[in-house]
Order: sequence, then structure tokens, then C-alpha cells
Amino acid sequence: MKHDLTRRRLLTNALLATSGAALGSSASSRTFAASDDYKGPLLVTLQLDGGVDVTSWCDPKVNTPGEPKINYWADDAAPLKARGITYAPYADNERLFGKYARDMLVVNGVDAQTNAHSTGILFNWSGRNSSGAPSLTALHAAKHGKNLPLAYTSLGGFSATANLTRFTRMWDITSIKGLLDPFSNEWDGQPSRAPRETELIRRFVDDSVDELAKTSISRRQLANLAAYREARANRGSMTRLFDILPPNDEFEQPVFLDVPGGAQSDLKRRMQGVLLIFKAGLGTAADLSLQGFDSHNANDAWQVPLLTHVTDALDFFWSYAQELGIANRITLLIGSDFGRTNFYNDSDGKDHWNIGSYIVMSPKAPWGGRVVGATDELHFARPINPKTLKPANNGIVMTPSHVHLALRRQLGLERFANDAGFPLDVEAVDMFNRNKRTVG
Repeated sequence: MKHDLTRRRLLTNALLATSGAALGSSASSRTFAASDDYKGPLLVTLQLDGGVDVTSWCDPKVNTPGEPKINYWADDAAPLKARGITYAPYADNERLFGKYARDMLVVNGVDAQTNAHSTGILFNWSGRNSSGAPSLTALHAAKHGKNLPLAYTSLGGFSATANLTRFTRMWDITSIKGLLDPFSNEWDGQPSRAPRETELIRRFVDDSVDELAKTSISRRQLANLAAYREARANRGSMTRLFDILPPNDEFEQPVFLDVPGGAQSDLKRRMQGVLLIFKAGLGTAADLSLQGFDSHNANDAWQVPLLTHVTDALDFFWSYAQELGIANRITLLIGSDFGRTNFYNDSDGKDHWNIGSYIVMSPKAPWGGRVVGATDELHFARPINPKTLKPANNGIVMTPSHVHLALRRQLGLERFANDAGFPLDVEAVDMFNRNKRTVG
């Protein structure tokens, strides 16, 4: 879909007031404005909501004589290995780990210290098990993207900002087209509003904002109003996104998932939206989520299609990022609320288990092809020495706090987080040291 550049600028200058509201959720007194094309580091979280069965994924467990059956697949199969990563012969794992093991760090034996979804989500994505702390993505956006219009985009999942930055809640990037091109309707792209009409609306909104600023409103409201006005005044940078949005028929379409009762997922479409925002230089961090992993009934009937879909979506994510030329700037963090029990219940499901895993991905990362953290044969976390990473009886059991501290250091966010009042008071685990890995 090509547009004349002069016309594009005219459209930009006549954007409706709603564009400012939609593109900047009010969360703090910070303001944002158009800036140069961002070419710095990028961070994405993929939140697998409900509790992934990591013993059938990146921390595989076979059945132990005398103990309840952990996994049906282990009746006639054994774990597989790609580079330094052992994984389960389950779902489409072989394609995922066979292709991307070089680019991933697996962190096993992470104790969420809870079986409650709300606490598990909070702990795994902020690094703290009490409310009020920002997500890792919010920290990243606050440091690297405070002047970007879409610095932090949430397309599902936990997205707390702790008032450090703003986030944009967006489920489908195609919905932004109507804001960027107010003259056309979404059905056939034909003109539906005269430029003069749009200009009158814009002036009316600007006058209304000016009048509102003269009334008795709080300091916070004044700050948000100032940010709103600044965003409207500098919205021209959004044309970079409009310029690269593909036609509707080139966006990824929802796919059917063969879970009990059936379901559809638009995860790949949301991934596409995130990557296009990054390509346009308008953002630095984003959250994605996929639901359905809370498999209390028929565990394998849920986990197999969902993990298969994760593999397919991740393959699309990295292929599309490579096509856009931004893959080497991205760090992708994948995790869940916690794990699932080391036995099946009476409904062939698995219930909540506090031990889970993370996977960190980045193309050709020097720390890739490794596993840190450990669990025993029944999927209980094993303590490790935080410096050598080897199992040690007098070591520590990792929690999400340890993982987040290591990520903050790796991403250059630790000092920023500490200065903002959100330190993590745990011992550092040297998990991104390429020369170290957990053995045993």
C-alpha cells in the first residue's frame, strides 16, 4: 500500500485528537515526543499464562520407579539434546531447540514460592512478589525510550509501570490505521472525511484542551494534559509506522489450536505488530502473552498444541525480525506463572507447582547454548553456587528475583532500577557468563 509522501504529511498534520489518547496511556508525569529513529536495544517478554509444564519442555523429566508417573511421553522416549540444552521429545520441541538452542539460555529450577497465579505472575515479570514494582519491560522502556511515542507496548500480559513510563495497550496493530489516516475508512480505504472537516475537529479539540488547562485540575492532571498536548504536537513520527504497515491481507491471520473445545490464537499477528513498531523506530519494549497453560484437566491435550504453537510463533518471530533487519537487537524473555506438578491428577491434568523455568533468547548470543539452574529427578529445585553455578548443598535456590537481577545487569538496567527505587536485594547469580553452566 503506497501513499504519496506529501499527502502523508498532510494527513499527519490533521490527525484527530483520539490519536494522542490511544497512543499514550496516562501513567506518570513524564512526557514523550517525537524523536529520531530509535536504533538501540529491544526487549520483549512472551508470557505463557497459566503454568507451563516445563518437565515436557526445557527441563525434561523421565519417570522414577516407585513414584507417580511424571510424564506419559517418558514411557517410551528419552530426553533429547541440542548443543548444551536438554529438552523433552514432546510437541514440536525438536524444531524449536534444534534450530534455536545456540541462541538461548535456559534457566531451570526457579522457585516462584507460590501456587497462586496472581503472585506467580507478579513475581516472574517484575522480580518481586509484592505489588508496586515495574515490569522488566517497563524499566527498559523508561531508560531507553522515554521520548518515543510507543516506547512500551502491551499486547497482553503483566505490564506494570510503577509510574516510570507510559505504556500503550494495543491488541491489533491494524486498528491504528484509522488513527493515522483519518480520511479513509477501514473497509475499502476510500476517502470518508473531507480534510476541512478533520481540520475543524482538530481545532475544536485543541481549543477544548486549552480551556481545560485553565480550570482547577490537579498537578497530575496538568502533567498528563501537557503530555497529551506534546504528543499531539509531535505526532509526525508516527508516519514511519504507517509507511511500513503492510496491506491487511499480508498481516498474519489467527490460527486454530486443537485444544479441548478448540481455540484461536492471534499471537503471530501481535508479534508482527511489535516488530513493525520496532522497525519504525517508535518503541523499545513490549509484552506478549499466550493463555491456556493452566491444564488441571487433560494436561497433555492442552500442553502439546500450545507448546507446538509456541514453537511455530517463535520461528515466525525470529524470521520476521530477521527480515526487518532488527533481530540482532532483540532480547526475548519467555516464562510462565510457575510449573506443573510432578504427577498427573485424577483428571489426567497437572496442578500448580512452584518450580518453573525461563528461556532467554537473542541471536548469536555469547551466553547461548547453555542451561543454568537445576532440579532433581522429581522436579524439586536444587540449590546452586551463585558464582560457579554448580549444584551445592549450601548454595541458593533461585527465585525470579535472581533471574531479574541477572537480566538487569545483562541489559544495563540495574543502576537505573536502583536509582528509581526498585533494587533487588538478592545475591547475584552469574548466569550470563558464557564459561559457566550448571552441571548435574
